[in-house]
Parts: sequence; structure tokens; C-alpha cells
Amino acid sequence: MKKLVAILLIVVLAAVVFGCAQQQTPATPTKAPAAPTKAPDNGGTQTPEPTEEQEIVNVVLLAPMSGPYASYGVLIDAGMQGYAARFEDKGGFANHPNWKLNYSVVDHELNAEVCMGLFERMQADTAVFGISTSTMSVIACQPLAIKYEKPIVCVSIIADRALEQNNPWTFRVSPGDKDMIATHGEFIAFLQDFSGQKFNTFAMVYTSDDYGLATPNTFGAGAIALGAECVLEEVIQYGQATDLSGVVSKIRQAKPDLIIASCTAVEAGILSKTLKQFEVTTPMVTAGSGFADPSFFESIGPNGADGTTSCQVYIPDIIDYGPEPALAAEWIKRTEELTGQGWTEQCVHGWIVLGAICEVLDNSTSLDGSDIVESFHNIQIPYEHDFNWYTLFSEGCAFGEKFDRYGQNIYAACMYGQIQDDTYRLVYLPGVDLPKDKNPLIWPIQSWQNDSWANVAAAAAAAQ
Repeated sequence: MKKLVAILLIVVLAAVVFGCAQQQTPATPTKAPAAPTKAPDNGGTQTPEPTEEQEIVNVVLLAPMSGPYASYGVLIDAGMQGYAARFEDKGGFANHPNWKLNYSVVDHELNAEVCMGLFERMQADTAVFGISTSTMSVIACQPLAIKYEKPIVCVSIIADRALEQNNPWTFRVSPGDKDMIATHGEFIAFLQDFSGQKFNTFAMVYTSDDYGLATPNTFGAGAIALGAECVLEEVIQYGQATDLSGVVSKIRQAKPDLIIASCTAVEAGILSKTLKQFEVTTPMVTAGSGFADPSFFESIGPNGADGTTSCQVYIPDIIDYGPEPALAAEWIKRTEELTGQGWTEQCVHGWIVLGAICEVLDNSTSLDGSDIVESFHNIQIPYEHDFNWYTLFSEGCAFGEKFDRYGQNIYAACMYGQIQDDTYRLVYLPGVDLPKDKNPLIWPIQSWQNDSWANVAAAAAAAQ
């Protein structure tokens, strides 16, 4: 019998996620993507019998498919199902026509020990493991990756320190801290140029989780590189904030030209409502996270954060910039049926990671762990601004794919949006010149005033 090789993609989703983008209204799908094979409850992989000519490649997603964070697992699973169907439609592995991709999903119960146990039990028939978003779970499973020589692929954003453990078996497709410094700085420079306002000073507010604590090294470093001075730095204790009036009072006293924030959804909601209460109209840029979570918009009420800008992994407007918008929209519809919530950032993460893995596998000489790792380090999809992956037709990932010695994708990048009428609009793409007269960015903005967004936009247009 031909060798059976499985690829296990583990998604460990913590309460703090790199937030989902604002969601679109689901449309009636033209065709639903093929349902994945469900792996058995005992932690094994359920593999279809191969034909005489085929070698089955199992991709198993471990995700929280039950419990309070099940929605994240469902969304990532939907993205992966969508890509698996797309991959099959395109003919599968071009360089290995005898390989057959088989995707399935298992509930890992959002438990790191369960993930480690599954890693141990499934390693014999598995070529690659993936762990994402839970930094501690990635670090905890890295010794197993070394022991069994099994590469780990991260499905979403995790803290950089998870990739700096001198472990050559861990790879991340999504953008990380170091490669975001330059693009965050470019975005702030763009805001200065667009508005004609120089940001000489800034205040930073962030939560004490892995993502918040990265803020000084990302947006903060980008602002400092432009010559701005940090006049206030406030750390909000993750999960403990109920009243941020003291923090906002300090912001008012510091009088920064710009506010930089990175918070989970709860803290982001409290901060935005308090800024509005205190009538603070200082421009604010955010590092995605909670400011893109649907629960954030629900908590602040209508137009509660209009004007805020944020880095994102997915903004619906991006479809219009791709080579085949209609085809992209069709594939989004096919995947939306699986979520009931629309196409989101988490769907995008699932799609691009499975696409990146398939690209790496197709360029690997075999399905042995060492060969796959070599393919990861050799793969290079150029950093090009044709937005193919955003329109869902690239087997690569965010703008490109090239991994450094830590396994971080240095070609990854984010887009930037502005909340307008409770919806993110695309306003900036790294390295791409969007004409000012066609850019939907509203400036100046009175982000927190009690007024309709239409009036805010009209006032901003009159002031230009």
C-alpha cells in the first residue's frame, strides 16, 4: 500500500485573537465547497482508501469547534474548506499528480494539553502540525516538533517570541512584529501626507496580552522612526478593565497629535466609548485586534468609533483591486454558506495558510518532514502588489511568501482601513499609490462626536 501521510493543522485559538474584519451580508452561494472529512474522536486521522496510483495527503485542522470560541474554529474551517475545494477544482498538486489532498477537522477543545496529546498520538502518520494564535501552545509543542521532526505551521497571528525559540521547525504565514514596523511607519507617513498634519507626538494605549505588548515594537517603532515622540504610554491589564476614564484623562492632559491603540474587544469598546464621552477628537490608529471584532462594534453603539484607522488582514473593498472580482465574489459566496456570518479575517487566515502549505508541499521533493522544512526555506513567492491572495486565487499568502531563519514570512503585509458608518473601508495598501481624489479616507475627522457619519463626511469634504 502506498504510504499515507497526514498533515495536521492545529489551530489553538485564545480569547485574544487578531480580530475578525467587519462582516459582509452572506449571499446565496452558487455552489457550496466540499465538506471536509471529519476526523474520528480518538484523535486519529480518517483517510479515504487511496487508489493504486494515489498517495493520500491528510490535512487535519484542530480547532475549537465547540465552547465559547467555537465561532473562530468554524470561520477558519470554512476558509480551509473553501480553499480545499478551490485546490481540487484547479487540479490539485501540479508537481505531484499522484498526491491527493484530504482535509478534515477535529475539535481540540481550546486546550493546550489536548493539543499536545494529539500531537503525540498522531505524529506517526503526520507530516506537518500547525498551531496558531495561542503563543504558549506553540512554545509548548516545539519540543515535540524537534523530537518527531514534524514542522509546525501557524494558522494566524501569534507573538513573535514563539518564533524566536531557536526552533527551525516552526513557520508563520501571517505578518509578525518585525516586518510590520516599516509598513506601520509608512501608513502613519501616508496619514501625515494625506492630512497635511505632522504628528510630532503620540500616545500609546495597549492591553497586557501578547498582541498588545507588541505595540511599542510595531506602531510605536514606526512612529518614532518618523521623528515622533511618545508622550504617554499606558498599559491596560488584560481582562481587568472596567473604567478607563483615568487613562483618557491622561491622554487629554498629554495632548498627543496621534493615539496608537491595541486592545482586545472588551477594552477596545471601553476605550472608544470613554474617548467619545470625554469628546476626545485626536486621530487614532489601531493594531487591529479587538478593534476589528464584531463584538466591539456591538458594544460601542452606532458610529461609536467612526474615523478610527486600523491595520487589517482582510477588508471587503480589496476584492475590487484584484484581477477577477466576479470570480472572487463567487468563491466568497461558496464559503459564506459554511459560517452563516459572512466572510471574515479568520476565513482568510484559513484560506491563505492552507494555500501556502499546498504550495510548499508541491515544491517539496517528498512528504518527509526534513524535505518539507527545506521547501519552506526555499520557497519564494515574490512580494508583488497584484492582490492575488486577497481575491483568493493564489496558492501563496499575504502579498508573498519567504521565510527567514525564524520561520517568519517576511513578505507578509497588512492592508489598512478606516471605520466609516460602522464599516471598515480600505484606505491604504503598502507600496501602492491610491490617488487622493479616489481614496475613501475621511480627514479631518471628529471621531467621537454625536453626529451622523454622513454629516462628518460632508464636513470633512468641505474642509479639504
